[in-house]
Amino acid sequence: MLCQDCENLKSVLEDVECVIPKYATQLGKDQADDLQHEAKGAASKVFEWKAHVLRSQNQDQAKQQVLSALKEDEVFVVVDWAMKFTAMKFREKQAEWFAKRGINWHVSSVIMRREEGLEVTCYVHLLNNCRQDWFAVLSILENLLSTVKTSNPGIKKAYLRSDEAGCYHNSKLVSSFRELGCRQDVEVVRYDHSEPQSGKDMCDRILCPMKSSIRRYCNEGHDVVSAQDMHTALKERPVKGTTATVCIIKEQHITLEINRIPNFSNLHNFEFTQEGLRIWKAFNVGPGKFIPWSDTVICPQSKTGLIEEIPFFATNARQFALKQQKKEADLSEDKLFECPEASCTEEFHSQSDLDLHMSMFDHRAILQRAKESLYDKLKRDWVAHFETLALQDQ
Repeated sequence: MLCQDCENLKSVLEDVECVIPKYATQLGKDQADDLQHEAKGAASKVFEWKAHVLRSQNQDQAKQQVLSALKEDEVFVVVDWAMKFTAMKFREKQAEWFAKRGINWHVSSVIMRREEGLEVTCYVHLLNNCRQDWFAVLSILENLLSTVKTSNPGIKKAYLRSDEAGCYHNSKLVSSFRELGCRQDVEVVRYDHSEPQSGKDMCDRILCPMKSSIRRYCNEGHDVVSAQDMHTALKERPVKGTTATVCIIKEQHITLEINRIPNFSNLHNFEFTQEGLRIWKAFNVGPGKFIPWSDTVICPQSKTGLIEEIPFFATNARQFALKQQKKEADLSEDKLFECPEASCTEEFHSQSDLDLHMSMFDHRAILQRAKESLYDKLKRDWVAHFETLALQDQ
């Protein structure tokens, strides 16, 4: 409950604010007031940033907990809207470059347990015209769970995770998950959100290979101006573990009516039961608050009726043998890739191992305090030496 580094930071900031008034006569009243105001503003921003980092680490524990306890009859799904894809042509006039309309695509990364490893498959939903709202997300998730259930009939439970975009973080989407699980015979157990401005995940990392694949297809003499063209590009130049479909959202099938959950913007974690919904402001902090379904759902959402114009094409999931990778890492000393997290000390042999670590595993830090560097020691000794000098020593 007490961190000495955090307490030292508080004392330093307080000392800075207390020292400024002592030099008011040398600085002048106006400059001293300006510095005092800037010091208070900087201190508040420092503490806000520390709180953001703490919430980010706490919300990431939800993902680590699910992955560490994932069973073979469960799936963990991470979803995200990609930035709209800009149409491109092999030979394009300058006049055609302006006023382009982006193509919507939604990426879903599905993780399953397979014996001693994990299996990851990315499902991409391509849409020519779509409102990126809660119903579009619900339609995509219903189609996704149906596809996963068809290829893996043994799946019984699903865990969901996303960022806090408006289409994900709203009362209507959360209130419709119970009926969604009943229709697909897959129980939606939890839905967790990442901390705002800290939601980059495996969906974002798979976008770069897919964009490169589409760009390479275009450079070979093809135009990519529609969702159908994107599907053809991803099928002709496939990315391992990735498949795509072209679909249409049927917004006229919206039937959901609810009583809005109060203070919903402060809620980030949701657990679904047959009796109701249990909610938390932060993951695993407190018992949560229970809300019966009768207090929320007035009229449930019926089948969304998403239409697949072009179905998913076959692909092989990416396999990760976790124990084998750790053994190989221990045998070799040539680790060229370091984890970019400042507090993590992990190193890896390849970019794929680093991506796996960033997507699925917790960061490991050295618990003991790091030793003071030689440069810092020299600076401290220099200051201590000149603090003891007097005029008589000259």
